[in-house]
Amino acid sequence: MADLLEVARVVSVHGLRGVLKVLPHWPGSTALSGATTLELVLTNGQRLQHRVESCTGSGKGFLLKLEGVDTREAAEALRGARIEVERAALEAQRAQGGPEQSGPYLVDLIGASVETPSGLLGRAVEVVVNPTVDSLIVERPDGSCVEVVLRPEYLESIDATRIVLATEDAILA
Repeated sequence: MADLLEVARVVSVHGLRGVLKVLPHWPGSTALSGATTLELVLTNGQRLQHRVESCTGSGKGFLLKLEGVDTREAAEALRGARIEVERAALEAQRAQGGPEQSGPYLVDLIGASVETPSGLLGRAVEVVVNPTVDSLIVERPDGSCVEVVLRPEYLESIDATRIVLATEDAILA
């Protein structure tokens, strides 16, 4: 099985011909721009693979047309689905100098140490993908957990092994 990464979510339907409105998990993401195939994970856990007919930018997201999804009803059945693409396709996009050429993928942050201006907070144990902002669940040395919001203004630096917060405002109690 291919190494798949979740990059977006189906948020709604556009028109009558099966076009999906898709919101990427990271603002400015172009992960879907060059995709030729992708995998949808429906809200019931079912996985479906589709070829991409077209993908165009639209506001903060994309309008995505998939092969075989030709009616509004077929598109409605995909609402809420998570969209995954192969890591290899994203790496190829990075190698060509695409805008997503640096920084770790969210999934790669699991296991990274998380530090605040006052010292070690803990270790990232889970990624939480939300419609408005992604976050990490961080396990503190005492075993308790906190949620850390991943917004650019809260991050001093980030890589797959170490996340340094610019402020403790990123920590949700």
